[in-house]
Amino acid sequence: MFSLRCTMNSSSPVQIHAIASIPAAYNPCALYEFAHSAIASILQAWLDQCAEDFQEPPDYVCLLKVLSYLKKNMPGSDPEKRAQNLLEQFQKEELENDGKVPFSAVWVFSQRQA
Repeated sequence: MFSLRCTMNSSSPVQIHAIASIPAAYNPCALYEFAHSAIASILQAWLDQCAEDFQEPPDYVCLLKVLSYLKKNMPGSDPEKRAQNLLEQFQKEELENDGKVPFSAVWVFSQRQA
């Protein structure tokens, strides 16, 4: 615990002191940072390890929703960069395949059916 004295506003020391003495588990800022970090880690792992989940040509609706969330809430983050790279990769593959379903998507689909 720490205390901070402020002579400009009598309520400031009380507010600062109260925030500083709350355990991290009850500190809204600490909870926000924890949730933010957890969401970033989960999305990063999902994008890295299960990229085929987002391969939905031609619209890539789920990937675009994730990318929109990341641009708004985690701009410049690794998950945002990964989502953007995946979108560009999928769009490039779609152009190269002239709209045909890529082999990797066929393989994933056949594996899920088994």
